[in-house]
Amino acid sequence: MSSPARPQIPAQSRPKGAAGLTVAPMLLTVPEVAQALHVGRSTVYELMAKGLLESITLGRARRIPLDAVAACVARLRGLDDPP
Repeated sequence: MSSPARPQIPAQSRPKGAAGLTVAPMLLTVPEVAQALHVGRSTVYELMAKGLLESITLGRARRIPLDAVAACVARLRGLDDPP
């Protein structure tokens, strides 16, 4: 059985490194995180407001570090564990 498909960022929007290699993004937008988690944008903003999803502000833009998404899922899984 194959693993579920991961959301892909279109190749034209991925930055290129000095050698022309595609560089994986370190920061994601709210819509990208929503797509990855299969939730709506409002849910992503709620997770950030509750402190469950780390985010940073760059000017007026809100960005989520890639590793913060995995950390958020781990926190949510911990909250769902029975006592």
